[in-house]
Amino acid sequence: SSDPPLSELPPPKDSRLPPSLNPPSQDPPPSLDPPPSLDPPPSTNTPSRQPQHGIPPPIETLGNGYQEETPVTPHIPTTRAVGENIIIGDSLVKGLNVADSMHICRGGIHPNQVLPLLASSTDILHPDSYEDVRTLTLIVGTNAINVPSHSEPVPFLSVIEDYHKLIRALRELFPNARLGLFNIIPRAYECRQTLFRIETFNTIFSKYVTEIMPGVTWIYLYWEFLDRYGRLREDLYGRGGLHLSRKGKQLMASCISGFQNSYY
Repeated sequence: SSDPPLSELPPPKDSRLPPSLNPPSQDPPPSLDPPPSLDPPPSTNTPSRQPQHGIPPPIETLGNGYQEETPVTPHIPTTRAVGENIIIGDSLVKGLNVADSMHICRGGIHPNQVLPLLASSTDILHPDSYEDVRTLTLIVGTNAINVPSHSEPVPFLSVIEDYHKLIRALRELFPNARLGLFNIIPRAYECRQTLFRIETFNTIFSKYVTEIMPGVTWIYLYWEFLDRYGRLREDLYGRGGLHLSRKGKQLMASCISGFQNSYY
């Protein structure tokens, strides 16, 4: 092929000169239009992103043809409003189905651990809501009287005095609530002396509540868990006889519900 004429060649550039002194290039000026989009054209069936009739637009997920929107995180309080009825106790409280009740439980709870448990529980709102509580039920557990344990038994009067102090403090926290004490239910322990200790404590504590704690209800449910031979009813207890079965929890919940719906 023949060489192009000299008139069509661009002027030479001197590498020794700065770029500003070299002859301008004959290339056409770059276009100011934006580069064409590589995205597919929008579909004609795309729903409107504007809210209609006060309904906010939906938040789409990835992979459906829309750009994901950043959802607004709602304010979720760390506590919820206190209920009309509160039930506090050991592991027996877990799984109780009592309507309109808030359950606060801790395994092996002692009376001197109830107030710290209330303060740290996320189920309790600000103390101003305590005035709305209608009933408060305390489940007395076997650990309160040091059962089961091979160590020195805790004196009954010491345990009762601890519960009396707790009742006085709860009256100040919940001025409009009726307070109930649920007795220790029988458990399957190897030692017969342990079962006798539970029976004796319930008898002494019930008299103390009746005579020394006015306005406190002693919720008694004990012999219903035993058969006519004094043995645990297998249909009311789980394996090992330490925790209640579903039927046993229904019996216990029914008794607590009766207290909540009763009046002095």
